[in-house]
Amino acid sequence: MKSPPTQPLSIGIDVGGTHTRVGVVSADQSVVTSRHLRTRRLQAQSDFVEQLAILIQGVCHDARIADKSCTPIGLAVPGIIDRESGVVVRSVNLPFLEQPSSEESVVRKLSRRVGQPVTLMTDADAAAWGEYKIWRKDGQREDERGFLHLRLGTGVACSLIAQGQFQPLPRTGGGHLDDLVVNSPPDALLCACGQRGCLENYVSGPALQCHAEALGYTNGLTDWEKASAHGDPTAIASLDRVATFLSRVIENLQRRYQNPIVVLGGGVFSGLPGLFSACKKQLLESAESSLMFARLGDLAGVVGAALLAKH
Repeated sequence: MKSPPTQPLSIGIDVGGTHTRVGVVSADQSVVTSRHLRTRRLQAQSDFVEQLAILIQGVCHDARIADKSCTPIGLAVPGIIDRESGVVVRSVNLPFLEQPSSEESVVRKLSRRVGQPVTLMTDADAAAWGEYKIWRKDGQREDERGFLHLRLGTGVACSLIAQGQFQPLPRTGGGHLDDLVVNSPPDALLCACGQRGCLENYVSGPALQCHAEALGYTNGLTDWEKASAHGDPTAIASLDRVATFLSRVIENLQRRYQNPIVVLGGGVFSGLPGLFSACKKQLLESAESSLMFARLGDLAGVVGAALLAKH
């Protein structure tokens, strides 16, 4: 029988609009074990908390953590949060995470259910921190340009790290970040956040899935990627149009934040990796040279949440 791990461990929870992943992460930033559930099946906060508690118990069992009370837990959620109060203020794609006026917050409920403190953060910050720590682990030196992670999944999120600290990004009201508004009225699409022209309307997983189906690709992004890779002109032209929106945002981010390293990640690139290549072809030379593909894939949020909980 294997002995329990001796490295300090922490638990990361990455809540996505499609999947929620829970993992145990070691001090060397590797994922010891992980489990997941389909977030879309859940409609109530109480069910969500109960399912998370079951997953936490499961990964602790898998990692042979006998006493999880000393294991930090990080909960990464999509949307806008109040870090001091531990409240989810706005979550466009998962509204059941938001704070009901007469109830405890989701983080307090989970903390009470598992019997230990839980640290709340955004999924954007968690994924960015995970990728940033891997980047630094490879011996990359900190520089003044900063490290920006743009994540495409069920939603679209962005986070900037400079000198080892998260930097605030402008946001108008309760909508998406100002830097992620890519198109202007009157022809811009109306977003669920209440603004028009948000990048999420053009490059998120659901938006691309709808676009793929409109093109006649019955298996969605998988068929679109195959057609593009085999030189189908319709598939390539459609992919280039989508990449235009993404490239526009990256160029704007590069100009505003003094040419940071930009890392693209999230589930969209798992189904449509050609989007990264199409985007890179369209970028100016200065922006292209600072563009990287995410290293941690779907586990970036888990790793980052766990490390931030311990940090």
